[in-house]
Amino acid sequence: MTCQFCGKEEFMPFTCRYCGQQFCGEHRLPENHFCSKLQRGKHQTEMDHGIKKDNLNPSKEILDSMKEPDESITGFKKDDPESHKGLNLKTLFIVLVIVAIVTNVVAWDMAYNGGYDQGLSVGLIHGNIEGVRIGNIVGHTNGYNDGKILGEEEGFEDGYDRGLLSGDRSGFEKGKVIGNNIGFVQGYSEGNKTGYDNYQDSYSKGFNEKGFVAPRNPSKAEMWCFIARDHTDNLRYDDNLFTCNDFAMTVKRNAYEAGFLCYYVYVDIGAYGHAMVAFNTTDSGLIFIEPQNDSEVKISSRETYFRDKILGYKLFL
Repeated sequence: MTCQFCGKEEFMPFTCRYCGQQFCGEHRLPENHFCSKLQRGKHQTEMDHGIKKDNLNPSKEILDSMKEPDESITGFKKDDPESHKGLNLKTLFIVLVIVAIVTNVVAWDMAYNGGYDQGLSVGLIHGNIEGVRIGNIVGHTNGYNDGKILGEEEGFEDGYDRGLLSGDRSGFEKGKVIGNNIGFVQGYSEGNKTGYDNYQDSYSKGFNEKGFVAPRNPSKAEMWCFIARDHTDNLRYDDNLFTCNDFAMTVKRNAYEAGFLCYYVYVDIGAYGHAMVAFNTTDSGLIFIEPQNDSEVKISSRETYFRDKILGYKLFL
């Protein structure tokens, strides 16, 4: 309930016996809340007793009416101590009850306000800590997810551009090397064949005049004897100066000078090509040789070479 005078919330308000309205402990007395009924009651009392504003001297009848009340009305005898004792006990009990009620109300209000303030303070602290913690977690999660998405998008674009540039450059260089090797081998083979077919007589005649014989296919033993005497495998490989193509052509030239036919072999192993040599021996057939280390190589479409699958090969004399 609220005080009708100041609006303060009261758990146990006081009711004025004159006007019947409810007030707090501070304004419970009629004079403290300017009780209108009290003013009208006072004026009516003055009229009932014959008191006028212009006559302040009371009459004898009025003075008599203001004397002590009759014993029949109060129930107490004027000179009876026991009657006064009972009245005092009742009054004291009522006062004690009122004091207890007021004390409880005041204590409840103080406890309520103190508990409310303390709870509000603790709640603010804990709410702030919990809000910071939850906000940090949610913010970190959202920021991580957004950053991850943006990072993946930018990383993909950057990686794609770099990969495209690198792949284009690498593919060009590899294509250039493979095309050079194939073009050289095919050009050499076609030129050699054309020269051999058109000028076979003069070719053989020139060898005979110089004391040489035309190159022939060696036996397996002759092939290995030539390989052992040839030192092409001691040369150093260089991506720019001396590649597998140069190894194969050097062995082929040295075999020709030794009087043996030697084949230039182009091996197709996918993205890269590889060059080696072969001898068509009279007793063991075609034997493939790796000129970089003088080892015999098994060439078949079912085999692998340098960890790459062999797709095929071509022989050029």
